[in-house]
Amino acid sequence: MSTIEGHHDFAVLERRLAELILETRQADRRHPFPPVAIVAPTRRLLTHLQIRLAERLGALLNVHFFHHQSLASAALAVSGAALPAPLHDDVKTEILAALIQARGGPLADYAAARPGTVASILSTLDDLREAGLSAGAAEARSGVTAAGRDLLGLYARYCRTIDAAGPALTDRAGWLRHALAAVEDYSRRFRLAVHYGAYDLIGVNLELMRAVGASAGRLVYLAPLHPSSRAYEPARRFWPEMLGAEPSEIRGDAGTDSLLAGRLPFLYEESARPPALSSATLSRLDFFHAQGAEAELREVALGILALHRDEGVPLDRIGVIARSLEPYAAMLRPVFQEHALPFTTSASCGALRESRVQAALQLARSVLRDFPRQPLMDLFRGGLLRLEGRDPSRRAHLWDRLSRSWRVSGGYTTWKDDLPRWIAGWEPYLPPGADEEERAAAASHKKTLSAEVTALAGAVEGLRRVAQPLERATSWGAWAEAFERILRDRLEGFAGAAEDADLDPGAEAVLSVLSEIRRLDAASIPFAGDRALGFLEHALARAVVPLGSIGGGAVRRGADNGGVRVLDAMQARGLWFDAVYLIGCNADLFPRRAAEDPFLPDGDRRLLREKHRVPLPIKLAAHDEERLLLAHILGSARRRLTVSWQRADESGKARVPSLALREIARLVYGEPDTGRLVDGARRVKAHPGEAAVDALRRYGMLPPADACVDAALQARSPARLLQTVADLPLAAPTSPAGESLRAGLTMLAAIDEWDGAAPGSLRFDAFVGRAAGPPARVSPTRLEILGSCPQHYFFRYVLRVREMDEVREDHEFDAREIGTRIHSVLHDVYQELVGPDGSLPPDEPVRLLARALETARRAWRRHTGDIAARARTRYPLLWESTEEIWWRALEGFLNRDLAALRSRQARVLGLEREHRAYLSLGVDGGSTDLLGRFDRLTASPEGVVVTDYKTSGAIESHVSPTQILKGTRLQVPLYLLLAEALAGDGRLPAPPARGEVLGVGPAFAPDSAIVCLDRPTLDRYREGLLETLRVLLDLVGSGSYPLNDTSRLCEHCPYLRACRRSHVPTVHRVTRAQDGARYARLRLKNRYAPLLDEVGRNAGNGDES
Repeated sequence: MSTIEGHHDFAVLERRLAELILETRQADRRHPFPPVAIVAPTRRLLTHLQIRLAERLGALLNVHFFHHQSLASAALAVSGAALPAPLHDDVKTEILAALIQARGGPLADYAAARPGTVASILSTLDDLREAGLSAGAAEARSGVTAAGRDLLGLYARYCRTIDAAGPALTDRAGWLRHALAAVEDYSRRFRLAVHYGAYDLIGVNLELMRAVGASAGRLVYLAPLHPSSRAYEPARRFWPEMLGAEPSEIRGDAGTDSLLAGRLPFLYEESARPPALSSATLSRLDFFHAQGAEAELREVALGILALHRDEGVPLDRIGVIARSLEPYAAMLRPVFQEHALPFTTSASCGALRESRVQAALQLARSVLRDFPRQPLMDLFRGGLLRLEGRDPSRRAHLWDRLSRSWRVSGGYTTWKDDLPRWIAGWEPYLPPGADEEERAAAASHKKTLSAEVTALAGAVEGLRRVAQPLERATSWGAWAEAFERILRDRLEGFAGAAEDADLDPGAEAVLSVLSEIRRLDAASIPFAGDRALGFLEHALARAVVPLGSIGGGAVRRGADNGGVRVLDAMQARGLWFDAVYLIGCNADLFPRRAAEDPFLPDGDRRLLREKHRVPLPIKLAAHDEERLLLAHILGSARRRLTVSWQRADESGKARVPSLALREIARLVYGEPDTGRLVDGARRVKAHPGEAAVDALRRYGMLPPADACVDAALQARSPARLLQTVADLPLAAPTSPAGESLRAGLTMLAAIDEWDGAAPGSLRFDAFVGRAAGPPARVSPTRLEILGSCPQHYFFRYVLRVREMDEVREDHEFDAREIGTRIHSVLHDVYQELVGPDGSLPPDEPVRLLARALETARRAWRRHTGDIAARARTRYPLLWESTEEIWWRALEGFLNRDLAALRSRQARVLGLEREHRAYLSLGVDGGSTDLLGRFDRLTASPEGVVVTDYKTSGAIESHVSPTQILKGTRLQVPLYLLLAEALAGDGRLPAPPARGEVLGVGPAFAPDSAIVCLDRPTLDRYREGLLETLRVLLDLVGSGSYPLNDTSRLCEHCPYLRACRRSHVPTVHRVTRAQDGARYARLRLKNRYAPLLDEVGRNAGNGDES
């Protein structure tokens, strides 16, 4: 026999449950503790009931607590039957996808065009399975729409596929139905069975409880219910429709403070005008709105701490409830931990956030997709991989740089064979006449690279070796078994956990997916290795990891830490708390919008529900459930209720309050006046300083980090804050955080100074003094970078911060990469052509060009061999095209250049020659040791010509007087000055007549491939040039490296994140420092004002070249 009793207050339902247990005990004095079964929808509700009943009854001997699935499991265990766990959604999706594809038709075409369709269809089929609609009933499709007939035909086929495999391969609905006979037999032992807390039951759970009622002594349903309130209309409809019985109302109240519980019947009653609340009750209600989810949670956390401190409310009697916790899940841990609040939650985060999930995916992608560079390097540097017992993460960054430099995008053969071969055949660049030290450094560099590439190849080979069972797998089970073995052997955290600890949640998620993959064999899903990897990727993308209990001491996963309950509305059903925080009352969160099922419309659902008497959910009736959930939440608060929403998101975009506030206003004010409630709500300040002051005024406390931020904002100056830093909560003198904070404030105080007059105020602006140490010698290239931006020079040559090479594919060629080869090719060509005295042979022009081209071809193959080996492996036609383009450009250049050399009767004095000399910097300017390498030096009747090759860029700027005077283009004039010094020492036969820049490559047209800086032009601006050099060398000598906020280097500078060129105080301070001011004035020089003293007088003449 079964009865249904209901009340809208869960405290009343708990009291009635205790009464039923006592009545059962008193009915038979011979057995004071008769067996009682309590069934509830969730584990959380069962735990709540255990605590409450223990408080009321003292002893719970022979009282058994179940949710639906655990009841079936207990019954099966007693009967001696053992069923595998129900299928996961990912496996069901694979089965359904195979059925849809095999069936064909419009639905198959639709699913193929829209990847998420199969999961949506599965949700509809699950509704039908849970409701209990049989395959036979689905085939009787009269009266339904065309879409419904198509869906029901698929459903019938799906049911037969699932049911044909028996209990070993079935969904939750089928699993529970297999257990019905065992449940009925098991329930004979219970004198009383109570189903608690559900306002309706899905079909399979209803069948389960019918099996209980068929054999248990008595079955009572205790349900949330009200005889007339609109909020409880779904519950009033369900019981007569599905059980054929009218529920009876439990009389009386809870006998405790219920805040709004007594007013719940007024919800959604438009004619209702409840009496006004007393001022004492109103004082226990609070409403606020904040900007963003994090600010909302912070306000909640402070309120909980104050409530716990001032009123002694236990943390586990405080509930934070949202319709969905998804918008808050990522912020729960950091916010509550910052406030030192332990909590337990029903929220979960995506499994892809877990490091071991990422490592498992990277491992699978690496070994099954031919070792692509990105996942392979991520795997190596992740710190979880173990190869031969060693962690490769310490070498991974060097391997990454190596792979970038050699443009390796992946491929086992490339890693294992090609890359070591390329390194072995590669020779570091050495200038002609390099000394022993330079040769030793080059040899050491190659040896280091060879060692690293050997280690990298060994690591890849090791992965390939352990992955062989995975590659050889021919079934889902074998694949899963092989991959699990690799994970346990090679990734830290998968081998297992200690007896008193839990397995890492990420590892547990991966192993859970692998256990589901094993079941695909029984489902007769065709196996393929790439399909297995795809299943793994998609399953892990959908997997979640529960947050569980955090804080309050170490607890096992799933255990209760006694903290605040942070729950979604579905998990909070049936619970009540001393204080409730209802968060997320925004229109897009609560209530949820109802949407009709596109595959089985509500009209078809109603027809099936009425015809077959199955509790098939009506999708557009979901708004009724939202009303009931609101009633549950409002009724769960006994002493205090706080309601909050977000007026805007984190970016400031406005958000709309929920329509549920209208009903809350009805209960609070006696009328559904949303505007009154919203206007009267407290506004949590968005500005962190104002928010902290306001929170301190109201609560008298702040978390340490917020206190530090508030102190900083009130001080309004890092310097003033630094004076009181010892009083800050995170700045204990001996703590690492305190040391970091003081160091950071010291830097901020320095960079906020405007005048730079305070001692040490420039030390964070690359004004480092003697700490840098002057270089032994300088070169034209380095001086040009120094002139373009001293701070860039500081990062590159003083700190030696290397730029990370851009990741390029095999088919991409860097102009700089080919440009260095062009220099070597031209060196080899002229080296072979010229005679002992440097003159060209007296061949006919055509024959001379033919010799030059033949030499160039050999040199090209020799110097581009490493690029060709890399590119030809996968893109042979592309390399042939690239080679042809460059070869034509090189042929045209040699034709023009050889003709020009012969017409000038030029002799080659040197190729790629490195020279060193002391340059005089003018009167009282001293001298500097300059080291330069000439691409080519030639002598002719007109004098010595200095030649510099360029393979890209605008070569005109290299000889612009304005750019030379500013110090941004110094290579050509410095080569001329160096040649003058060499001629003065007798190392060149004559002073230079000019410097020329020759454009080599497809980027240059024949008529614009040469620009010159002649001696008269150099002499005209000599004093200005020497002055510029003195200013730049003084910077190096004093260790001062000011920034240039308009440098040509900024566009592609790798140090932009460390540069403060947009920080006004820094620019003001640096340009007014002694060395910085002189450098800043260099940028005003031009050909009308070549000297600093002339800059001011000629400011109106512009900045033309």
